[in-house]
Amino acid sequence: MPSKPDFDKVARNMTARPRHQGLDVHYLWINAHPDAPGRAALCSVPLSAVDMALENAARYKGARFTLWTDTALLDDTSGFMLQSHLYIANAPNFRLRSLQEIAEYRGDPEVFDPNHRAKMMAQGQKPAGRGTTIWGRVDYARLLILSHVLSEGAGCAIYSDLDNADLRLDAPRLHNRLKNHGLAFGMVKKDDGRVIYENGFMAVTEQRRVCNFLQEMIDDTRVAVSNMDNGYAVYRRAIGHYEELCGLAPSQKMLGVMSQCPPMGTPLRDKSLYIENGINSGQHMMPDFFGS
Repeated sequence: MPSKPDFDKVARNMTARPRHQGLDVHYLWINAHPDAPGRAALCSVPLSAVDMALENAARYKGARFTLWTDTALLDDTSGFMLQSHLYIANAPNFRLRSLQEIAEYRGDPEVFDPNHRAKMMAQGQKPAGRGTTIWGRVDYARLLILSHVLSEGAGCAIYSDLDNADLRLDAPRLHNRLKNHGLAFGMVKKDDGRVIYENGFMAVTEQRRVCNFLQEMIDDTRVAVSNMDNGYAVYRRAIGHYEELCGLAPSQKMLGVMSQCPPMGTPLRDKSLYIENGINSGQHMMPDFFGS
C-alpha cells in the first residue's frame, strides 16, 4: 500500500520562493554619438537587444529589470520608439531609467559627453586626458550603476550585457558565490580553452568589503577610460586583489559563474521586422566588453 503523501512537504515545495525573487538586474545602452537629425532609423537603441532583455524578464518574473540609457544622447523619436516598444511588451517587471539620474555620471562630461573635447578646443581650452572611447564609457557606467542602486538600498545588484541569452538567476552557483563571497563575476570559455572572467555579468551585494572593492574599481576605471582605454584591465586586476583578500586561488575561479555572452565582437543584428519598417538600421556592434 502506498505511503501517505506528506502534504506539508508538498505545500512547502509549491510555495517556496524562487531564488531569483527580489533580485535587481540592470542593463545598459549608451549611444556612441548623439542622435543625428535626418538619420535613416527611427530608433538608435537596438530593439533586438531589448527583446533579449525582455525575454529574461519573462523568464524570471520575480526579479526586477531596468534598462539604463543616456537620455541626453537620444532624441525624442528614439525615446518614443523605445518607450512604445516596452509599452507594447507589457512587462510589469521591466522599466527604463536615465543615466542622467546618477550624479557621478551627469557631472562628468569629460568622460560621458562624446563631444566634450571638441567643445573645449572650440573655446580655446586644452582638454584633460587623451579622451574616451565608447567601450571605456560603457565599462565605467556599468560600475556607477551598481554603486548607485546599492546606495538606493538594493541588497544585491546585478549588471548584465544586453546580449546575455539566459541570466540563470536561479543557478545555485550564483547564489553560493553571493552568500560566501558577496559578489560574482561572469566567465566565458575562449577558443583556446581558457576560462576567463568577463565584465558582461557581475553581481554585487551591499557588504562593506564589496562596496569598498567597487569604489576602488570605479576610481581606477575612471583614470583608465580618460586615457582612451577601456576598463577591462582594471577589472581583472581588481578581481585578483579580491581573490587574494578572500584567500582564493586565482586558478580556481571561485568568484565566477558561466555566462552566455556571445564571442567578443559579435554583431547584434536587428530583426528584419525592425529593419523593414525603418525602426533600426541593420546591425549594431556590441562593444568589446571583456577584452582578450
